[in-house]
Amino acid sequence: MQKYFIVFLSVIMVLSFSACGFNRDVPDTVTIEGKEYKKAFVEELYPFSEPGDGIRILGTRYSRYSKTPYDCYIAYDRNAEPNIFFLKEQFDEAKKFYSDHNNFNFFCLFGNIHDEDEQQIISLENIDGSMFDSLLEFSAENNYNPFTSFNNEENLKKIPVADSDDWMADEIHFYKESKDGAFSTSRGYTFVLFDNKLHLLYEYDFSDENAIKMVLREIPSEIGDYFCALLKAFS
Repeated sequence: MQKYFIVFLSVIMVLSFSACGFNRDVPDTVTIEGKEYKKAFVEELYPFSEPGDGIRILGTRYSRYSKTPYDCYIAYDRNAEPNIFFLKEQFDEAKKFYSDHNNFNFFCLFGNIHDEDEQQIISLENIDGSMFDSLLEFSAENNYNPFTSFNNEENLKKIPVADSDDWMADEIHFYKESKDGAFSTSRGYTFVLFDNKLHLLYEYDFSDENAIKMVLREIPSEIGDYFCALLKAFS
C-alpha cells in the first residue's frame, strides 16, 4: 500500500506542477540581464540538483543553474519538463559537450525506482551511445503520456506480475549521467524482460489488486537485442 501511495503522490505532484504557471511554449531564445541565451536539450537532460534563483519573463521562470561550467538557465514547461538554456556565446560548445557520449557514464538500475533499499545499480562500460539514444527515442514516442489523449495503444500485451507484494521488482531503468555532475537523462522509462525480449512498461493495470498486470510494448529487435545482451552479463 505504501508503494501505491508513492506512485500516486508522484503523479499528483507532476500534475500540480503543470498547473502552476508553466507556459505551454518556452521560447527558443531569451534575454536575461542583457545577455542572450539559447535553448537546447528539451526533455532530454535533467539537472542533478534544484536550480537556484531566477527571473520570471512573460510568465516563464528562468532559474540559474550553477552545476555546469557553462552560463546556464533552466525553464520548465507546462509538462514540468526542463528546457536548458546556454549563453549564446557558449551555446555551440555546451551543446557539443553534452551531446558527446564520452562525457557521460551509463547505468542500469534494477528494481523499485522509488525505494533505494530495493535497487541494484550497475555501471555499463563501453556502451554504444547511438543504441542508447535509439532506446530513449523509441520510449519517448511510445511511453504512456498522461498529458495527451493520443497515446499509442496498439500492440500492447498484459502480463501478470510475478509477485503482487513486490510488483516493481522486475523493473529496469537505463540512464546516463554527465561526468561533470550537472545532468542526467530521465529514469522515468521503465523496461521489463519478458520471454527473453526487452519490453517498455506502458503502465500497470490495477483493476484487480490481487492480480496486478503489467501492460508492455515490445522494443524493436534491432534495439532490444542489444540491451538484452548487456543484461545477460548481469544475470
